[in-house]
Order: sequence, then structure tokens, then C-alpha cells
Amino acid sequence: SAMGLTLQTKPLDLKSESASLIKQRELPIPTSNSSLFMSPRRRTHSEEGPAINDIRMLNLPDHLAEFRDKTKSMIRQQSTRLESLKIVFAFNEGIANALESFAVGLYARLDIDGYVGKSENKNNSNTLSSALREIEGPKTLNAWRCVIGSLQSYAKYADDLAKEIKRGNVELKIILVSAEKELKVFHDSEESRWKYLCDAAKGVTKAKVRQKQNLADLEKAKTRVSQAEGDGGPDQPVDETKVAASVNKSLGKMFAMMPGASDEAAGNKMTPSMNKAMGKMFSMMPGGGEDVMAKVLKPEQRLAIAKRNLDEAKAKELKATESFEVATSVNQQAIVTYETEAEAAQHKFKSDNSRAWNEMQNALECSVKAMASFRESHLMSLERLLGSLD
Repeated sequence: SAMGLTLQTKPLDLKSESASLIKQRELPIPTSNSSLFMSPRRRTHSEEGPAINDIRMLNLPDHLAEFRDKTKSMIRQQSTRLESLKIVFAFNEGIANALESFAVGLYARLDIDGYVGKSENKNNSNTLSSALREIEGPKTLNAWRCVIGSLQSYAKYADDLAKEIKRGNVELKIILVSAEKELKVFHDSEESRWKYLCDAAKGVTKAKVRQKQNLADLEKAKTRVSQAEGDGGPDQPVDETKVAASVNKSLGKMFAMMPGASDEAAGNKMTPSMNKAMGKMFSMMPGGGEDVMAKVLKPEQRLAIAKRNLDEAKAKELKATESFEVATSVNQQAIVTYETEAEAAQHKFKSDNSRAWNEMQNALECSVKAMASFRESHLMSLERLLGSLD
């Protein structure tokens, strides 16, 4: 052309490095042209989720799995939607930059050829416009001026479109940042609620295991008392203090004969730590050390030990029962809290998401309308050009 502007198209080499990089990116592709603008209510998701396995493992009500799966599904859908919108944002930004570069380049070329800017000086003979005025006739110059005017309009429309797309992208960026923060709060709150619920359920399981163990120990202690009473224990009440002192003295003597016994054991005085050590030693023997105690201790001494162990077992069982009741109460409260807060959070997230989604669509529609306006204006400019050439 006279201005030296040429546009060349080059087919994409599918074996080139740039083409392979495009293939490797694996960006999500909408299933249809309108899927990006599809209402969140129209998107389907799986009704089954893995939460039911955790729920049943923790002995929680099955309906809690629906809350968990629904919340996780909402998080996944919103994350996918935001990632898609980020791609749209980057695409719009690239289009705007390309349009802006095109407009600047076209203005620069027109400036160099003496049609706009500082170079628009009829006395400058080094420009294309001066050269054409010297060699072309009035009709050709008039037609050429119409072409130049159309190019000037095209550059202006391209620059205006770039500004409109960037303005829409600024609004879209603000909405995206806000939506990402809301999604993070929604996700973190759900994980915190879920962790509290799971910890409460695990606490019930542990408390129940301890209660069963202490209950079994209590039954064993009752059995030992019955056996001690049947082995010739005293029928009449005895002095518990004297019996306890006698038991401590007997156990102290036996403990003192063991290798490495302490000075306290040498004095035949059984401390609480020594009593505990003896209890562990007897428990490791076959039959709980009953045969050994039968040979070492008198019947009333064995009965006193059995009763003391029974009192300790009752205290432990009572404490374990109280702990189980507290853990059960905490678990019930955690279930109610999870149901209430999860339902309220889902409702709020839906409302916020609907508002943000409408704002995103408005921002994207502004860019689409700006592109349509650009095409319309360019066509009108070409029509005026053709009309002036007739």
C-alpha cells in the first residue's frame, strides 16, 4: 500500500514449540458457548459424597454427610467458576493490550506519513501526504483523504474499545478478589466446624472405651472381693487401719527382699509409689497374682487389699462415666452447632455468590457490548467511506 502498512497471516505450525506449550496448558474449556454464563442453580453435582464414610466411622448421624458434601460441592463449583473467570480476565486483558498497541501503532504511522500530529504540515515535503499532493489529482487525493479518515476513526474506535475492556476488567478484578476472600472464609469456617465436630465425636469414642475398660476392672474387683470373702475372710467386722498396717508390713518385707530395694522398703514401710509398683507386679503374674498373694498374705489381708482395689475401681468407673457423659453432651452440642452454622453459612454464601455472580456478568457484558459497539462503528465508518467514494 501507499502507506507501507501490510497485514500478514501465518498458519500455526502444530509441531512448533509454541503450539506444544499451548497444548500442555490444559486450560478448562466450557462445554458450550453459554456455559460460562450459566446460572449456578442449573449446574448439577453428584448427590453422593465421601463424607458418609467419615460420618459412620465416627458414629455421627448420616444426615450430617449431606451438609458436608453440599458445602464441599459449593466450594468446588465456586473455585472452578473463579478459575474460569480468571482466564476470561486474562483473555480480556490481552485483547485490550493488543487493541491499544494497534491504535498506538496506527496513530504513529499516520503521524510519520504526515496525516496526524506534529507531522501534519503541508510544507513538509518529506512525508507521504506531501508527495501524494504533488503527483496525484484532486479526485485521487479526495478518495485518499477518505481512506485516511477511516483509518483515523478505526484507530480511535480501537483505543476506545481497549479502554472499555480495561475498565470492565478493573471492575471484574475487584469482584474476583472479593469473591475469593468470601470463598476462603466459607472454606475455613467449614473446616473449623468439621474439625470441632470430628474431635467431639472422637472424644466420645475414647471416653466410651475408657468407661468400658473401667467397668470391666470394676467387675474384676468385685469378683476378687467375693473370692476373698469365700476364702475364709473374717465374718465379723475388723479394724481396717490395723489390717492395712499389717498388709503394708507384709508387702514391705517382701518388697525389701527384692534386688535393688530402696531404704524405704528396708524400713518395711509401703509408700503409695511402692503400693503401685506392687500392684503392677501382681497384675503381670498369671491370674493377677492371686496365687502369690494367697501364699504371702493372710485371708483378712487379701480381703482388705481386694476391698481397697474395689474402692479405687469404683472411683475410676465413676470418673470415667462422668467423662463419658460430658463428652456425649459436648458431641450433641457440636452436632447441633454444625447443623445450624453450616445451614446458615450455606444460605449466606448462596446469597453473596448470587450477588457477585450478577456483578461479574454485568462486568463481562460491558466488554461484550463494547466489542459490538466497536464493530458497529467500524462498519458505519466503512459505509461512509464507500459513500464518499461513489
